[in-house]
Amino acid sequence: MAGIAPEPYVETQVFAFLAPRLFMHGKAIGVDGRTYRVAIRPGNVKVCESDDNEYAADGFIEVDGAKLGVIDPERKTRWNGGDWPPHWTVNIAVHPRRQFDAGVFHKHSRTNKLRYMQQCAKLGYPGWIALYSNAFGDSDKPYASPKAAATKSALLVPASALYGPDGTELLQIEKQKNAYGDDLPVFRPPLSQCVLVSSSEEFERVVLSAVVDLIRSLKHEN
Repeated sequence: MAGIAPEPYVETQVFAFLAPRLFMHGKAIGVDGRTYRVAIRPGNVKVCESDDNEYAADGFIEVDGAKLGVIDPERKTRWNGGDWPPHWTVNIAVHPRRQFDAGVFHKHSRTNKLRYMQQCAKLGYPGWIALYSNAFGDSDKPYASPKAAATKSALLVPASALYGPDGTELLQIEKQKNAYGDDLPVFRPPLSQCVLVSSSEEFERVVLSAVVDLIRSLKHEN
């Protein structure tokens, strides 16, 4: 990953705003007398057309170069930022986009981002799906330009709200109408388990706190 520049997609904009001191080059943090470098590196980057990196998570959390967590942004097209709309539930798509397009859902299929969240929960690694607002726009989609009145906010849904430490799903599949159609399968994690952030300082507090806890737990295991 060292020499690969991220493609200028919206995920890059999200990371650059939320984590300017962590994105790409990383930030040095001290934990119990030792210094570690924590970085968020883009994962969904293609080197060539045949590259399967497009199926990876959008962002990997690295500690001293080792991938020890995941953060995967997902745009909420009707949210203009600020407080999470009081009449909304938090919904995460269960099945891959191609199944939504076909309207046929396979019982045991899951999106790649959910599979990453499951692995994070099982390994005890920090993992989030970051639901981000319209203010970021989408640079590779001309019809999805940023809303002028929107604010840059993200709702962080932790892996622990979706999966137990043994990898079991904590939530029942529910049906919800959205922009892709009616009665679509989603998980609805409780809003109380999610964290709303609107600045890099807020984002860093959430991510680095979890990373410090992970470092200490790994030291204890060793």
